[in-house]
Amino acid sequence: MVNYGSKILGNASSSLTAQQALIGNISSNIANVNTPGYARRIIDLESRSARNESSFAIGNGVDIGRLRRSTSQYLDRLVQEARADFAGNKTTHEYLERIENLFPLDNSGQPIGEALDGFFGSMRELALSPASIQLRKNVIDESSNLITAIKTTYGGLAALQEETNSKIHQELSEVNEILSGIARLNSEIKGRETTGEQAVAERDNRDQLIGKLSEKISFNLVEVSDGTVNISLKGGFTIVGGGAAKSLELHPAPSFLSGTPAPPSLQGTALGYIVYDFSGGTGNGHIDLSSRLAAGDGTIGALLKLRGIHTTGDTSAFDATGIIPALAQRVEAITRTLLVQFNQEYLGPDRGTTPGVWAPSAGDLNGNTPDPFGFFSVDFSGALDSDADGYPETADLAASGLDNFSSRLMLTSTDPRTIATARDSGSGPPAAPVFPTGDSQNLDALIAIQDQTFSFSLGGSYSFEGTLNENYYETVGTVGNYVNSSRVDLAVSKANVQTAELQQAEVSGVSLNEEFSKTIQFQRNFEAAARLVQSTQELFQTVVELI
Repeated sequence: MVNYGSKILGNASSSLTAQQALIGNISSNIANVNTPGYARRIIDLESRSARNESSFAIGNGVDIGRLRRSTSQYLDRLVQEARADFAGNKTTHEYLERIENLFPLDNSGQPIGEALDGFFGSMRELALSPASIQLRKNVIDESSNLITAIKTTYGGLAALQEETNSKIHQELSEVNEILSGIARLNSEIKGRETTGEQAVAERDNRDQLIGKLSEKISFNLVEVSDGTVNISLKGGFTIVGGGAAKSLELHPAPSFLSGTPAPPSLQGTALGYIVYDFSGGTGNGHIDLSSRLAAGDGTIGALLKLRGIHTTGDTSAFDATGIIPALAQRVEAITRTLLVQFNQEYLGPDRGTTPGVWAPSAGDLNGNTPDPFGFFSVDFSGALDSDADGYPETADLAASGLDNFSSRLMLTSTDPRTIATARDSGSGPPAAPVFPTGDSQNLDALIAIQDQTFSFSLGGSYSFEGTLNENYYETVGTVGNYVNSSRVDLAVSKANVQTAELQQAEVSGVSLNEEFSKTIQFQRNFEAAARLVQSTQELFQTVVELI
C-alpha cells in the first residue's frame, strides 16, 4: 500500500532543499556582480523519477542537478576578437600621434620642410652678395638647422623604434605568465571535472586569462573533451596544449641566422626576433614567430607593425617591414641626396684631364676647391671617398660600412669663408683657378637643386619621384593619413568592444533586477513547500484524532 503521507513529506522536503540551493546560488551571483570574469551561475533542477505504485505514478520530488556557468563560446570569442582589435588600434594610434609630432604641418618644433626652405633661402640671399661674411654665416646657421632637423626627426623615429622593441619584450613576459596560468588552470579543471565536480571558478579564471591574452596576440582556441583548451598561433603553432605552455622570447641573434649578424635597428642595435626554442634552452633550435604575430591583432601585433620585422636575408635597418622604418627611409633618402647629389653639384663641373679623377671647378673665398664631401659630410673616422676619385657617390656611402647617415650628418666646415660660391671661369685644368669674390655661379647651381626632381629609394619598398620638399611633404601626408585612419579604426573598434560586451553580459552577466525577482520567486516556492509540510502534519494530527 502506498504511503502517501511519506510521499508528500518527501516531495516537500526535496523542494525545500532545492529552493534553499537556488536562493544560495542567487546570493553568490549578487555577491560577484562586480567580480571581473565572473559568469552567472545556474543550478539545474531535475525531477526525481517516479515509480508506478497502485494504478498511477506519483512523483518523488526534485533533485539538485549540476551547477553550470551561463556562457556562450560564440559571444566570448566575439568579445576577445573585439578587444584584440581595440588593443592593437589603441597602441597604434598612441604611437602614431607621437610620430606625427616629428612631422608637423604648422612648422612647430623644427620640421625638415621648414629647414629646407630656410637653407635654400639663405643661399638665395648670399647669391646677391657672395662675399658677405654675415650672409655666409647665415648659410652656416641655416645648414646647421637643416642638419638638426634631420637628426631630430630621424633620432625621434629611432628612439620610438627602440621603445617599441622594449615594449615587445615586456609584453612577451606578460604573455608567458598568461600562458603558464592557462596551462595550470587546464590541469586543475581536468583534475576536478574527471571526478564529477564542476570547476566553475577555475573556468572563470581561465576565461579571464584568455581575455587578457587576446589583448596581446591573435590566436585560435579549441576546447577538448576533458575540459582543457588548446591555444595556437595563426598558422598552427601550439603555445598551450593541456597542462603545458611554450615560453616565447625576444632574441637578438637566433640560431636560424646561422651566425650571420642580425640586421641593425635604426640606432644600430638589434631589434630581435620573437622565437621559441625547440632545443630546450640550448639556443640551437629557434623558430621565428615574428611574422605570424605581426599578422595578427593585439598589442604585440601592433608593436611589430610599428617597429618593423626583419626576414632572412635582410642586412639593413631599412629592410625591415614596418611603419617606423618606412618613414625613416624617407628621411634617410633626403640625407643621402644631400651627401651625394648636392655635394656633386657643389664641386662644380670637372676641370681635370685625368680619367676617373674629378677636378672641382668651384672655389671659396680663400681660393680653395672643395673636397668630394665638401659641404655635407658625416661623423666618420674613415675616408668617405672610398675610391679616391674626388667625386661623391652612393658607392662611397655603401663602402663606409655605415647603415644610416642621418644620425651622423654634419657640415664639412663651419668657417663661412670656405663656402664655395664661385666657379672658375677659365678653361682647362685649374692650375691657377680664378674665383671672383662676386661670383655666384656655384650658388645658383646649388639653389636650383631645390626644384630638381630626384628618385628617392633605398632599395626597399619605398620609392618616390620628386623634389626634396615634395619628398618631405609626401611623408607628412603619409603620416597624416596613418593618424587619421588609426583614429577612425580606434573609434570603430571601441564601439565594437562595447557592443560585444553588452551582448556577452546579456548571457553571462549578473542582472540584479533579475536575481532579486528570482529571489522572490524561490522564496515563495520555499514558503509553499513549508506550508505543504505544515498541512501534512495537520492532516496526520486530524487522522490520529479520528482514530
